[in-house]
Amino acid sequence: MSRLRIILAVAVILIAGSAMAQISTPTESTNTTPTSTAAVNAPSTEGTASPTTATAPSTDPSAVEAAPSATPPQAPPQDNGPFAKQPCPTPKIQHLRPTSQCGVNMFEPPKEEATEIPFEGLKVDWGVAFSQTFQSLKHRNTAQPSTPANQPIAIGKGFDLAGANMYLNGQIADGIRLGLTMYLSSRHHNEVWVKDGYILMDKLPFKTGMMHGLAESLFEKFVTVKVGHFEINYGDAHFRRTDNGQGMYNPFIGNYLMDAFTTEIEERFTFEPRESWRWAP
Repeated sequence: MSRLRIILAVAVILIAGSAMAQISTPTESTNTTPTSTAAVNAPSTEGTASPTTATAPSTDPSAVEAAPSATPPQAPPQDNGPFAKQPCPTPKIQHLRPTSQCGVNMFEPPKEEATEIPFEGLKVDWGVAFSQTFQSLKHRNTAQPSTPANQPIAIGKGFDLAGANMYLNGQIADGIRLGLTMYLSSRHHNEVWVKDGYILMDKLPFKTGMMHGLAESLFEKFVTVKVGHFEINYGDAHFRRTDNGQGMYNPFIGNYLMDAFTTEIEERFTFEPRESWRWAP
């Protein structure tokens, strides 16, 4: 009987404890709600009581780091690629049309103030250009098949003799340049021969007393003198066509089927108005 009484007593205690736990749970949740409300309203009450504390700036270094930067975002660098035009270097020779891509869309040697290069003594500049062409032609006529004598001969296809140019330019005085172009190889000549050689003057090499100021202004700003044996200026086609091994100037658009070419001994005076004087349509 004693054991039975002990088991009944333990059961009564467990039942009573579970009942008290169920009764105390809603009471605790009910009492928690006012407490949380008081905690939420507490900052507003404190802010009203002491406005100085509420408006004080934050000294937290993390808040300063999180502030957005005033510098505008920079665009990512563009990938020019291997065929993009690169910036042109400063030329070493005065009044010289570059033989690289920097000379594209340029005709006569530049004579603007922006391209003025100070004279620093004797300078020599040289360069080369190469080209390899492939030829494939067809021709026909209206001759009868029974007359083979009138039929055109068959034309093959293949590579021409490679072309190569060599350029030599020397700055011998302020505003005075010597130019020489040689064909190291061409379609019909496997030997070296000179295409042109000349002296180009954009400034007077001597002084003429009282007239020196006027003459110097004319030559330095407007007049160019070219003397030698060179290709004559018969238009603008030869400024943008392939010249043996030099094909950098050729846009390969609007080319002629046949190019006029000749070199003569001549002396040429060129008057070039300033950029601000030129008429713009």
